[in-house]
Amino acid sequence: MKEYFSRLFPLHLAVALAVGGFLMARYPWLMAAREASQLFLWNTDYLVQRLLVPGGLAQYVGECLVQCFYHPLWGAAVYAVLCLTAQWVTFRLLGWQHRLWSPLAAVVVAVLAIQVYVPLTLTVALLMAAAMMLAMPRQGMTMWGAVLLTMTAGYWLTGPAVAMVLLRCRLKAVPAAAVLLACSIYTSSYVAPYPLRQLARGVDYYWEMHHMGSADEMRCDWQIRQGRWADIVADYADSPAAAIQNAVQVARFHLHHISEQELNRSISLSKGAMHSQAGAFLMSEVCMQIGMAQMSQRAAFEAMEAIPNHNKSGRALRRLVETNLVTGYPQVALKYIGLLRQTMAYRAFALRLLPLARHPALIKEHPYYGPLQNAYKESHDTFF
Repeated sequence: MKEYFSRLFPLHLAVALAVGGFLMARYPWLMAAREASQLFLWNTDYLVQRLLVPGGLAQYVGECLVQCFYHPLWGAAVYAVLCLTAQWVTFRLLGWQHRLWSPLAAVVVAVLAIQVYVPLTLTVALLMAAAMMLAMPRQGMTMWGAVLLTMTAGYWLTGPAVAMVLLRCRLKAVPAAAVLLACSIYTSSYVAPYPLRQLARGVDYYWEMHHMGSADEMRCDWQIRQGRWADIVADYADSPAAAIQNAVQVARFHLHHISEQELNRSISLSKGAMHSQAGAFLMSEVCMQIGMAQMSQRAAFEAMEAIPNHNKSGRALRRLVETNLVTGYPQVALKYIGLLRQTMAYRAFALRLLPLARHPALIKEHPYYGPLQNAYKESHDTFF
């Protein structure tokens, strides 16, 4: 181990930091989009809910890590740690003779990280399965007991990624282990509320792309949240997407290229602007920027309903807190605040808005929500 830290660890650390830096520089918008697609709660009920599903422990750990993506720098650090862990486990599996192959594990983590339709659950499941391979005995009755435990309990905790353990089993044990895994998958279809096909490929290993929206919508959504108005105009002036064009008009207004009247005339409220999760989130930001609180609320609902694995969204609930305060429903806002107080990323926000929900009269004096409430009361804000 001393030789590892003196000779190989610096290489592993350099590769891990390179991956983290690359993701921070090129894909902060993707990390933000992943975080917006879940609501991780620090309570026992949430943990039990995940453990009742095959692969639930991997999903729980993955979602726990993804909550750090609220700040992309933290997300890049999480990926760096995952790369470092993957390289170490791979080195332990391959041995010193094949040590130079271990950095490829970090490449696998990086490739999975930039796939929009692959949540972090798969990466965590693969790392868990690799750890099981490392702990797998190679002979005797202990090996058979480990095979039985891994292909049954291991499948339930990590999902079908546990099939990697077959590579570590002795040749004579592979058929029995494969049969055990197949039986575990088939039996789980009678217990878990998922079709057999989804259980075989992993419950939360893959998301359907058509619900998520395009990479341009996600990137533009990130830029409008950061107030990068010049970048939005430069990057998306010719985009055909309705939600992005609305964002461009808001950016042009902030850059003083158009007047408020021209902005109001150019905003499109067509249904096509909210055809996906990313588009709906983007429209929620656009509508909040121009003071249409009720439309922003509708878009936040649409975004949360479009999440591929039917999660709730901390980001959407944050917006619903704001819009319900503005539109005069503090009791509804209190309900959402109660949920957000059980999160890491949104707890401070929830505590900050709690006095406004308990004492709605304070909203009039708030520098941000007060003018929005006045605009809502004085204008015709409608759903489409």
